[in-house]
This record gives sequence, C-alpha cells and structure tokens, in this order.
Amino acid sequence: ASRAPIVAVQLAYHTVAATSGGSMNVHVLDGLMYILSCCAPSAQIAVNVSFGTLAGPHDGTSLLEAAMDQLLALCGKRLAIVIAAGNSYQQRTHANLTLGRGESHALHWRAQPDDTSQSFLELWLPPGAQGIELEITPPGRAALPALRLGQSGMWLDGGTQPVCGLIYPDSVATGERGTCALLALAPTFSFDKDTATSPSGVWQVKLTNTQAGRVTVDAYVERDDVVIGTHGGARQSHFEDRFYNTSGDPGQWVDHPDNPSLIRRSGNFNSIGTGARTVSVGGTRISDGSWARYSPRKPDPDASRPERPGVVKVPDTHAYSDENPILLGLKAAGTRSGGVARLVGTSDAAPQVTRRILNRM
Repeated sequence: ASRAPIVAVQLAYHTVAATSGGSMNVHVLDGLMYILSCCAPSAQIAVNVSFGTLAGPHDGTSLLEAAMDQLLALCGKRLAIVIAAGNSYQQRTHANLTLGRGESHALHWRAQPDDTSQSFLELWLPPGAQGIELEITPPGRAALPALRLGQSGMWLDGGTQPVCGLIYPDSVATGERGTCALLALAPTFSFDKDTATSPSGVWQVKLTNTQAGRVTVDAYVERDDVVIGTHGGARQSHFEDRFYNTSGDPGQWVDHPDNPSLIRRSGNFNSIGTGARTVSVGGTRISDGSWARYSPRKPDPDASRPERPGVVKVPDTHAYSDENPILLGLKAAGTRSGGVARLVGTSDAAPQVTRRILNRM
C-alpha cells in the first residue's frame, strides 16, 4: 500500500462544518465517483471514509449507504469502501424502548445553553407501527398537542417564527423500513436579534402505543459537535436518565441488560457505516486489546434487547486506535515534513484496515 498511488478528496467546507450531515450524501458520493474517474478501469481501489453522522435508520437503507452498496456491486472485488464506526459510544445520543399497547415512556432530551446551532432528534419506528402517539413538552412549558402518524406541527412560543417543529410522515426517503419522526429545535442562543431561539433545558418526548402488540422504537440525537479548527458555536445535545450510569467506575462503560435505562450505548453507530457491502471499523487498545471506550464493540453487550428489523450495532472488524486507557490515540505523521500528530478515534483505526485490504488486493 505504501507504493500505491493515492487519490485524496477534500469535502466541501460547509459539509464538514455542518456535522449534522445535511449535504454529506452528495459530496461523499461525488468524492467516490471522482476517485474512480482518476483510476484505470482495472485498478484495485480501497477507499477510506472517516466521516459520518449519528442519526439515520442504521439498517443500511439510507440513501448514501444504498448508493455505496450499489457502487460496490457494480465494481466487484476491485473496489472496497472502509468506514469508521464512530466515536459516540458514551455520548448518550441513542435511546431504545419497547412499548406494549397502552404503555407510555418519556425521553428526556437536554438542549444545551449557548448552542448557536439547530438540534435534531429522529425517532425511528418499524414497519406497521401505526399507533405511536408523540407528545412534546418544552422546558418550563405545558405539553404541546400530541401528534400521530401523518401529522406535523410547529411551536412558536408566542412569537412569529417556529421555535421547534415535529414532522411525523407515513414514510420517509431516508430509509426503507418503517418511518421516522423528526423533531427539530431552533438554536438556544444567537447573536442575531431576529433569529428565533428555543429554550435550553430538558425537552420531554413522550411516546404512547395505542395499537395492539409491542413496538420497538430507536431515538437518535443527530451529531452537533464542533469540527476542529472551526468556531461554529455548536453544542451536542443528549439524553438524560436517572438510571444511566455516568460514574465511570470499572465495568460501567458498557450497557448492562438488567439496567432499566432507556439510554443505550449500543446503537451509537456511524449512520453511513451499516451498509451490506462496506466495511465498518471499530477501535481497540494496544495495551490489552480491549475496545476503546468511545467505540462500538463486538459482540454487542446489549444484544438481548429488542431491536428493529435490520439494525446494525457492531463493527465488521477493528484496529488499534488507543495505546492504553490513559493515553488515547496513536502517533501518526503530521501534515508537515517530519511532524508528528496524535490521532484519536475510529477514524484512526479505519485507515489501517484500508491499508490491509489494499495489501491483500
């Protein structure tokens, strides 16, 4: 691999800065097509994609995942696409709940103060889940009118601009199994006096099952962090639950099946890494071979929990991304000659697997 030609793709700046991935699909796919256009029709190509988001169906049916799977099928064994599994295992951005008829559960979504970016929550329902009712309660306010499948609504909070909106369609273009209800919040702070802002604090999202049978729902908070080198003012929102263990004690970095918390580390997975033909990569430690705390892991410690059809929660393979539990990351070449940089995360592990695949090619 060290003697192979390299094709580098720099994604559009606004795509990288907007970590919610609003325009990611088209730019990543354009990048893949550009790489292919630079290579001979017979060339062996291994592509590393160290990018992604947190929300989505997580079952391989998103637009970009379907496009990459189709591209891999057309190119055959001469093309491989390797994707980092994500670093959000401890970020409390995923919740999983199963509701029987007449049962209700409430999720508590913390919108951070001084967040100058919008925040998004996706609720993914399996096929046939027609009777889930959603009721949103803003911080310090009364509950908003409950919505059902096929409905949508906005909350103005006495102003003229929407502060939050809930879209609950019968079907969505972002996945093929079931549907997704999208809750969007305006920024909690803005330097522009004409920009509507939402209240920070805990937003309660109550789900009630009005139909017969049991329904499993996954809730994903979209990525909203700040890219290194930028000053976007974004602050990652997250779920809160009194049963979720945040002590950091040994053995508390993974889900336990007997813990009643709706917040599950398992399922915090790169939303473009669950395709059938791509290769997802998690991170492990050199010191003892155990999984990095921020990485999805295999086998899944929470595998006994009910799941929606087709959901992927474990990486296909792994590589080293930390030296030990204290010294995170690995030394790597810097951008200047002779420079050294410490890289941390599954985006550190994925390129190593890309190199292995190209060596085998």
